[in-house]
Amino acid sequence: MDISPEQLLIGTFEVQTIEISNCNDEANELGIRDVSEKCEQQGRYVFCTSKTIEFTTQFEYIESQITKGIDNIGTANRIAESKSGYYISTISDLKICFDGICEEASYQVDEKYLVLIIKKLNGCQEMYRAVRLNH
Repeated sequence: MDISPEQLLIGTFEVQTIEISNCNDEANELGIRDVSEKCEQQGRYVFCTSKTIEFTTQFEYIESQITKGIDNIGTANRIAESKSGYYISTISDLKICFDGICEEASYQVDEKYLVLIIKKLNGCQEMYRAVRLNH
């Protein structure tokens, strides 16, 4: 039994890179940025940050910036700042909507990876390359 692209889209993905290009105003272009999980020592804590995107079976689209703090005995804090919207999906195209404002998107997905390209209303194109965390 083949799994459809819409079914493969369901899950949480950790973003590895973001590229902002094709902007109407070139000053908004970012090039490729590595946003994979980063950790740094601050005193007796190690803080790690990462960015995730999630597609749920209820057609929710959730972007999260996650910060984890781990002390020297292994106690962890996890803080997630999230922005939730919804999505409308076809085989290779999406609409991603926040507060009733929708943007066109396209995607390629398999069991391990997601490439998501969002056409922003400001004319820019955002490309996310991400690794699946769960299904």
